[in-house]
Amino acid sequence: MSGRGRRRGRGGPGDNGWGEFGGYMEAKKSKLAAQFEQEISSDEADEAASGDRAEHIRPIFAGVCIHVDGYTEPPAHELKRLMQKYGGRYAHYYSRAEVSHTVASQLATSKLKALQPDRIVVTPRWITDSLKAGKRLNEAPYRLRVGQEAPNPPPPSCSPSKGASAAMGRPEYIGQFYANSRLHHISAW
Repeated sequence: MSGRGRRRGRGGPGDNGWGEFGGYMEAKKSKLAAQFEQEISSDEADEAASGDRAEHIRPIFAGVCIHVDGYTEPPAHELKRLMQKYGGRYAHYYSRAEVSHTVASQLATSKLKALQPDRIVVTPRWITDSLKAGKRLNEAPYRLRVGQEAPNPPPPSCSPSKGASAAMGRPEYIGQFYANSRLHHISAW
């Protein structure tokens, strides 16, 4: 049989099994949201079972949904955990309808200019300082502005090593390079 007239996938011709265009991303987003809720329930059950919950945790970030854009300190996974613990939500993908706050250490000027005036972009310190204060602080002092320097420099592991080119001229360079690389694993096969 030539395959003509056969149906592709689960639906009609051209259907990929996810319904309309964008069905996959919607399914992925809803799955991530369900996992987030499940993690919250699991964490609460673990705390209740172990008796670690000495005091009731106030939902400081109730009604807040953050999206982390780029490198931050604390890192995105820690901000997600803090949102879970203190009543907020975390969006893996930016959505104007869902996200109330974008958290970033720095954004490109073009990105900041393109944002609508009602969009809130704050530094990670807004979250950590709010937790220290025990209440949700005003975002104004923590807002990221066009041309603002990054308050958190990238980690040292991201910067080029100093003196690397000078070290290459030394006779023991090849031996040290080989010992510190993963090449010795390949040559051991």
